[in-house]
Amino acid sequence: MKNITIFIDSYNDVDHILPFIDYVLLNQKANIFLYTTKINNLSSCKDHLYYLKNTYGLTTINYDQNFSRKYSMFMNMYLKLSDFSHKAKQNSSLLPFLMLLTWLRPIAAYLTQQEVNKAQKDICSSVIMMDFGKELSLNGTAIVKYGQKNNVTVLGYLHGFGIYTNLDTLEKDRSVLSPIKTFILKIVKLSRVDRVYFDRYLVGVDQRNTLYSSSQMANFNKQYLYKVLEIGVPRFTYEWINKYKKHVVHSNRFTYGDNDRINVVLFMSHPQYNVNLDQLIATIDKLSSCNNINFVCKPHTRNGLDRIKSEWLNGGYDASKINSLSLSSWADVGIVYGSSIAFQLLQDKVPLIMPKYIHTNTTIFEENDACILANNLNDLMDILSHSKEDVFDMVDHKSINNLIKHYVYGDTNYNGLMSNFYHSVVDK
Repeated sequence: MKNITIFIDSYNDVDHILPFIDYVLLNQKANIFLYTTKINNLSSCKDHLYYLKNTYGLTTINYDQNFSRKYSMFMNMYLKLSDFSHKAKQNSSLLPFLMLLTWLRPIAAYLTQQEVNKAQKDICSSVIMMDFGKELSLNGTAIVKYGQKNNVTVLGYLHGFGIYTNLDTLEKDRSVLSPIKTFILKIVKLSRVDRVYFDRYLVGVDQRNTLYSSSQMANFNKQYLYKVLEIGVPRFTYEWINKYKKHVVHSNRFTYGDNDRINVVLFMSHPQYNVNLDQLIATIDKLSSCNNINFVCKPHTRNGLDRIKSEWLNGGYDASKINSLSLSSWADVGIVYGSSIAFQLLQDKVPLIMPKYIHTNTTIFEENDACILANNLNDLMDILSHSKEDVFDMVDHKSINNLIKHYVYGDTNYNGLMSNFYHSVVDK
């Protein structure tokens, strides 16, 4: 029986890999070993981790617990320096920290490789799985290189789904740099080492020519697109959602507002994804004062209210601490312009409104007739002036079913999807 080592460090990691872990252990297809690192943030994953421990006796192991003390001291300094350097583009006085970080990076990479090599000798892994993007980290790079030298497959698993169909998904950087700052940043860029790639990337359908070819993944060399395997999104299957609600999450039922009003939730995404902040703020302001709806805002789980002041919500309920699943169960209408949580809404039979005027991207939802389009704020308010039953009838439910079957299930059923996912992991 194969030994599969899986790394988790954040809520999205756990949330998206949990269906696979459950499938493997339930069907006794492999042994699972769950690792986490010192930089993890699993405080919001208590329900997930309790489910694994209570159901399968699976608990997390600290991957770097036996790393040397000297290495830990060096990395603490290195990470603090990294925090300073990330602000260098906005603050010229911090450019020396960026240069120093550049010089120290090869040392940090070498030392990390030595620690990883020692740690892996004690781990008998047939396959190693990490959240895609982790291969760019020091630990991730070292683990990929270890796998390449020791014939261990290292895979990247999805932590979400890129819903955009256009490739220029990020706003252009409009900052004006001085000649000296530009010169230093070019030196830093030229000194970067070549990135490594997982053996395979297990992702959703149609991601190869969208997400992995877009400005979000600008440093992903197109010659490696063959490594991207388009399977589906187990997290948003109907079968897993039912099990998830019954056996994993234990959140209280969310209630808010007047029972006679329409429950409306706005799921926000990061402003850098071509979002028109003025239109977003105007929309929040208008929805907050609308007397026929109960309006709730849900900032993005990873970015929160980045670049958005809390007072801009202007009376709208800030649901930052409310589980998205609870909000989807509560909602009569969902407004989404940049998040894969839209799949959850559609599975809960919640009509989806796409406010086209808030961003300049295009998504799979309007391109597959699976949502209600609002081309301006007046359109949005007109839609919400109808009853919840009328809004429900505005969507093409056949198109929604086709979209879910294609993007979530990979044009198969649940068992077929999970079998495809499993074999993509274990087969050479």
